[in-house]
Amino acid sequence: MDERLINIQLGAILCNIGKIVKRAGIDHNDYSLAGSNFLKKHNISENNKELYEIVEHHTSQALTNAKIDNNSLAYIVHESDHIACGNDIEKTEDLNSEMIRLSSVFNNVHVDKNKIKKSFDIDNIEEYSFNMPRESDKNLSKTEYSDILEKIQQKFSDMKDNILPEKLGIIFEETCSYIPSNSLAEYSDISYYDHVKIMSALSACMYIYDKENDITDFKEEYFSNPQKSRNTEKFLFVSGEFTGIQDFIYTITSKMAMKSLRGRSFFLELFIEHIIDEILSQLSLSRLNLIYSGGSQFYMLLPNIEKSREVLKNYKEVVNDFLLEQVGTNVYFETSYTPVTADELGNGLNTGKKNENKIGNIFRRLSTQVSKNKLRRYSKKQLEKLFNKDSDINKMESYTKECIICKKAKNKHEKEDEKEDEKEDEIYKQNAKEFAELEICDSCKHYINLGSAISKLYQNTLGQEKKFMVELNGELEEKNTVLILPKYNTDRVYLQLMDKNKVQQYKNNIHRYYSINSYDATDKLCKNIWIGNYNIYDSKTNGKNLIEFENLVKLSKGIERLAVFRADVDNLGMLFQSGFEDKSSDELYKTVTLSKSAVLSRYLSDFFKRRINLILSKKEGASQNNEIFKNYCNIIKEKESGLRDIVVVYSGGDDIFVIGTWNDVIEFAIDLRTAFKEFTNEKITLSAGIGFFQDSFPVYQMASRTGELESIAKSYMRNNKITKDAVALFGKMNNNKLNHVYCWDDFIEKVLEEKYKYLKETISLEDGTDKEKVFVGKSKWYKIMQLISNRLTKEEKRIDIARFAYTLARISSTKDNEENYESLKRNLLMWMKNEEDAKQLLTAINILIYEVREGKKNDKQ
Repeated sequence: MDERLINIQLGAILCNIGKIVKRAGIDHNDYSLAGSNFLKKHNISENNKELYEIVEHHTSQALTNAKIDNNSLAYIVHESDHIACGNDIEKTEDLNSEMIRLSSVFNNVHVDKNKIKKSFDIDNIEEYSFNMPRESDKNLSKTEYSDILEKIQQKFSDMKDNILPEKLGIIFEETCSYIPSNSLAEYSDISYYDHVKIMSALSACMYIYDKENDITDFKEEYFSNPQKSRNTEKFLFVSGEFTGIQDFIYTITSKMAMKSLRGRSFFLELFIEHIIDEILSQLSLSRLNLIYSGGSQFYMLLPNIEKSREVLKNYKEVVNDFLLEQVGTNVYFETSYTPVTADELGNGLNTGKKNENKIGNIFRRLSTQVSKNKLRRYSKKQLEKLFNKDSDINKMESYTKECIICKKAKNKHEKEDEKEDEKEDEIYKQNAKEFAELEICDSCKHYINLGSAISKLYQNTLGQEKKFMVELNGELEEKNTVLILPKYNTDRVYLQLMDKNKVQQYKNNIHRYYSINSYDATDKLCKNIWIGNYNIYDSKTNGKNLIEFENLVKLSKGIERLAVFRADVDNLGMLFQSGFEDKSSDELYKTVTLSKSAVLSRYLSDFFKRRINLILSKKEGASQNNEIFKNYCNIIKEKESGLRDIVVVYSGGDDIFVIGTWNDVIEFAIDLRTAFKEFTNEKITLSAGIGFFQDSFPVYQMASRTGELESIAKSYMRNNKITKDAVALFGKMNNNKLNHVYCWDDFIEKVLEEKYKYLKETISLEDGTDKEKVFVGKSKWYKIMQLISNRLTKEEKRIDIARFAYTLARISSTKDNEENYESLKRNLLMWMKNEEDAKQLLTAINILIYEVREGKKNDKQ
C-alpha cells in the first residue's frame, strides 16, 4: 500500500482520540494537541511524523496557525470531518455536557412518531452481551474513559509497530462503539468509532482521487477555497447484491436438510464478504470503506477513478462466470454505483440551511440504477455461452442417478472420486456415514459440511477452542470436501475451518481468513465478520452434529410440528431515504447525515447478526441491566429453563429465517419483536410469518408458504390503512376471508395473554386431571372451532352464535368447577359476538390444541 494512504486512514481514525484523553481527565489541552501528546507518550507509530501532524492539526483553529506544507494530509482529514458531520462550522463542545452518554440513533429516526430519548451504557460492551439503550440521565465518568484508554493502549501494544488501518478500526469498534464522538446534541448519537470510520473512508477516497488527478495543494483544495472540490464527483457510492438466493437455498428435499440449508445460506453470506474484500483489496482499501453489509447486500464508498469502475466491472464478470459454472442461473450478482460529491455526502455542505435530503437522493438514485442493471443480467460474452449448447456452461456429462437433495444428476466420476483418498477431516467423517447411504452430489456434500462447520463455530463460542473460516490458495494435503470461491484474477480459493494453530501452520498458503463473531486485530490477513448462527446439536450424536428435522420435531411440546419463522423490517428502503427527516421542525433535513445512515445500518445489522444469538440463547436473562430480558416470553413452556430448540437458517441485514419446534418459535418471535421494539425506540416495525409443518414436508414449500404468511402480515390493515407491524400464522385460509393475522400487540396481549392464558387456567382437555378446571374434550373443541370459523366467514352469523351457545351449554360441570364453568360460558359467548375477539379466540384454541395433541398426524399443517 501507498504509505501516505496508510497514514491518512490511521490519522483519520486517531484524530479524535484527544477527546477520550480529555474526558478521562488526563490532558486539558485542546483535544487535537491532547491526542498528539497521548500518542507520543505511548510511542504509537513512533517515527511517523505525518501521523502526528494529522492528529495535531486537523481542526480549523490548528490549521489556521499551522506551519505545515500545503500537501499535508491534515487538510484532507479536516475536510472529511466536515463531510461526516454534514456541517463545516466547527463548534466547541460544552464542557458541562461532554461526559454525556451516547444517544441512540433511533432518537432521531421518525421523530414525529414519539419523543422517546434513550442512551447507552458502556459497562456492558463485551462481545457476547446485549447493550440495550435505556432512558437515563446518568453521565459517563472519568474512570470509565480511563478504562477505555487503558484497553486501547494495551491493544496498541499487542500490535506493536505493525499498525494497519483496518486493524486499528477493529480496536476502536471494540472499545469506542458506545461513546459519543461529540457531545453536541445533533451529533451525540454518532459514536467515536462510527465517526472516524466514515472520516477514514472519505479521506482515503479523496487522497486516491487527488493523486490520480495530480492534485497536490490540499490546503487550497480543502481549506482555503473548498467549494469547488465539494462539487466535484470524487466518490462512487456502490452497492452489490445477490438475487435469486431463495431458489438456491430452499430448493432441496428434507434429507439432511438442516445442514444443507445452513451451509447454503452461510456460503452466500461468506461469498458476499469475500466479494467485498476482493474489491477493496484491488484498490488498496480496507473494510473502513464498507458502509454496510447484510442480507447478501453491501454498500461501500470508493474513489471515483477509472480503476474503481474497472474493478467493479471485471469482478462482477468473474463472479457471475463462477456462479454460472457452479450454481447455474438461479443466483446472480449485481453491482451498481453512482458518482457523488462531497456536498451531497455532507447533505449540503455549501449551504447554511439544509434545503433537501441529498443523502436520500443518493440512495434513490442508486436504487434506480440497480433496477436498470438487473434488466441486463449478463454480459454479451456470458449470454453467448448461455445460448451455445457446446459451451462449458452447457457441457453434457455422463450421469448416474440424480442427487437426492438438489435433484441434479450426479456426474459418473463423482463416485470414483469418493474412493480416491481415505484421509478425511473431522466434519467429513461425521457426515460420511449418511453420505454413503444416500445419492448426494459433491456440491450438496460441500454445503452440508459447511453447514456442520458453521454450527460448530457457534458451539465453539460456548467455551471450546476458537476456530476460523480460512481461504486457502490450495487444498490441504488430506482429502476434504470443500467449497471454492473466485479470486479477482479468476483463480480459486478453498474454504476450510481451522483452529488457530493450524492457521499458523498454513499461513504461507492463506489468502485471507475470517474471525467469526469475535474481534481479532492481530493479523493483517484476518477479517472480522458477524453472523447469526445459533443452533442446537443432536443429542443422539453426542453433540457432534447439527440436529435434523426428524429429531428436532420430537422436542416439540404436544403435537410434533416444526415451525418456520420469517420476518423482516418494514419499509426499510424508505427508512434510509427519509427516516431522518424531522417533519416537526422548520429545518426538515437538519439531522440528515451520512454518518447517521451508516450508524443506522450498523445497528440493524448488529441486531440481526449478533444480538439474535443472545435473544435465542436467553443470554443475560437475569441481568438487571437488561430490562427487556428480565422476563422472557414463556407462555407455552411456562418458564421452563433451557436453550430454545431452534436453528437459525439465516439472519442478517434486516431479515431472519429460523426453523424450530412450534412452541419455541412462537415464544422466540415474541421476544424478538419485543427486543426490536425496545431497541429501536418503537420507531421501526417488523412483520413476520409463522408456518407449522411436519418434518417431512418439502423445505421449499415450508419457505414458500411461510413467505406467503409474511406477505399477509405486510398487508395488514387497520382503519382502512396498511400498517404492517404484524404477524400471520398457521396458514392461508378461506380465500383470505379468515387469516390468523394480527398486529403484534394484539397477538401478544389479546390472543396469548388474554384468551390463551384464560383457557389454559380455566379448562382441562383430559378428564379428571384438575377438579376445579372445566373438562372440554377435543371433539367439542373442534366443534367450537368450526362454529367460530362459520361465524367469521358466512353471511348468516346469528345461527352460528346460537349453535355456539347451545354447544357451550352441553359442556358438563361439577360443584368443584361451577365457578369456572359459568365464567367460561360467559366469556366465550361474549368473545363470539365480537368478530375480532372471535378470531383471536380461534387462534388461541389452535395453539392450545397443538399443546395437548400427541404424535404425528396425517395433516400437513
